[in-house]
Amino acid sequence: MEQRANQEPHVHSPAYSIGEIKPEFEKTCNDETKKKLRLLLVFAPILGLLAELAVFRPYPKDYNLFYMGFFVIFAVVLISYNWGSFRRSKEGWFAAAMMILLLANIPYMNEVMMPKRNDIIIMSDYQNLHSVLSTTNMLLAIPLCLVLISTLIGNGLQKDSVRYFLNSFGMNLIPNWFKNLPMPFRVLGNNVERDRKNIGKVMLGIVLGIPVFIVLMLLLASADDGLSNFLHNLPSLPSEWLLRVCTIAFMALTSYSMIASCLEAGSKSKRELVLTVGHWSSTTPGIIIAMMLIAYVIFAAFQFDYLSGFKGLPSEFTYSEYAVKGFNELNVVSFINIAMIVVSMMFCKDDSGRVRKPIRVLLIVLLVCSFLIAASALLRLLMYIGAYGLTSKRILAFWFEIAIFIVFSLAAIKLADRKFRVVYWGVGVLMIWYVLLNYIAPILASSMIA
Repeated sequence: MEQRANQEPHVHSPAYSIGEIKPEFEKTCNDETKKKLRLLLVFAPILGLLAELAVFRPYPKDYNLFYMGFFVIFAVVLISYNWGSFRRSKEGWFAAAMMILLLANIPYMNEVMMPKRNDIIIMSDYQNLHSVLSTTNMLLAIPLCLVLISTLIGNGLQKDSVRYFLNSFGMNLIPNWFKNLPMPFRVLGNNVERDRKNIGKVMLGIVLGIPVFIVLMLLLASADDGLSNFLHNLPSLPSEWLLRVCTIAFMALTSYSMIASCLEAGSKSKRELVLTVGHWSSTTPGIIIAMMLIAYVIFAAFQFDYLSGFKGLPSEFTYSEYAVKGFNELNVVSFINIAMIVVSMMFCKDDSGRVRKPIRVLLIVLLVCSFLIAASALLRLLMYIGAYGLTSKRILAFWFEIAIFIVFSLAAIKLADRKFRVVYWGVGVLMIWYVLLNYIAPILASSMIA
């Protein structure tokens, strides 16, 4: 009996046997979470409607208030539903602040910093900067900030591990938006089954309310020209209405799924969230890095003057060709080097968690080569700016090259100090640097105009 009693705590293990159906989250969660899931049935259609308005009926400005409203309401619901874990997360507050600053930048660039001079060349340059920043913010930066908030709420930085963070972030990037798509129907079905007696009353109210609503809208439209024009401008094609309804339904379901997935992730214990990945042998990555270094040495030996730029502008190039060629080289080389550094630091570790010594030595040499190539590209860009001045494209190119230096510097610090929180500092510093770009670049562009 004593031996059996000692074994009983293992009965509550979260693992499930093969073929056993894991219970649905909305049935196993506590009463407070069930209430949140039912209330989410109201918020999700609102989010879907805002998303549809952002796509099909833009606000009559260069910025879209419906788009801003979607992300603000989504973030408020997400944070309020996970307030217990969010309020203790300084990283979560930081990510929310960055998202607010990026949302505020949309009217900032349109209303505050828009050039007043009627110069075609000046306006074209500013519009180019505005287009790049606005498109990047609306399609990438702001949605990624929201994904980061959801990752932090779900204990995404519980461990200072690149692969752990990327796994959590990747789940919130795509899978969790579709993971719980059937859940709102199950929650609604449970409510209907519990309140079956009220279905007849609800249906009667809808049937009687629709004619009253139509009559009132027609009377109000006859009394107000604005409302009348709005009703006349509504799309008459059934196909467009069908597309709009499908958009609302899709965004409502995916929004519900995402918020519910964050609730589910926040309810898991830390033991369930641990990600275990085996370490690689240093042989294969070491050979790859060594071959990369040999290629860089050979290239540098043949084109030292071209790489360094210390002797001024080569005769066969103009300043524009010299800077552009260097920038393109930096793009390719930097992404290859960063990918190799990240993979090696993630998987080529010993039992103590340190990067194996042969790999660490090779990565140090690779970083030195990366810094030299990045410095060469930056020098060429500064020569170009010194000759022709700043434009929007040169501002963006300068910002990107500094960002590359930041990434290489963080990797170097991580190699030197195993306890350095490279994910924590890397995400934070790059986010700050990007937000600064959004506010400083328009000022620089306006100063050039003045």
